[in-house]
Amino acid sequence: LYLLEPDEAPLVYQLELRLWVNDEIRQSASTDQLIFGPEETLTELSQVADWETGDVLLTGTPGGVALNLTGDVWSFLNNPQLDAVEKQRRLRLAESENPRYLREGDRVRAEIRQVDGPLSLGVQDFVIVGS
Repeated sequence: LYLLEPDEAPLVYQLELRLWVNDEIRQSASTDQLIFGPEETLTELSQVADWETGDVLLTGTPGGVALNLTGDVWSFLNNPQLDAVEKQRRLRLAESENPRYLREGDRVRAEIRQVDGPLSLGVQDFVIVGS
């Protein structure tokens, strides 16, 4: 966790987000591509949720890379006639068939840093383990 100093706050729109899976770059984006800025996102979320010290908010990234689902998969996920159990079953099937979806043993590395400056929010480096 990196807490910005007041003079660093304007730099939040100059950060590069990069993510690798097994040393393959999967995302390279900049915070200037965010549709909603941090202050807008936090303001909106604070209207529907209370936070406690230590809470972590996950709000997504520019371009999003989470599931990389096909149109067919999105269609059944948005089908109101399917119940949650069936949607979960089909989603797991789609995940298992997608070679880009994370698997046990995959190494994931994420970095957030200022493109042309000294500000670095750090690197997370971890291996996916089974449940």
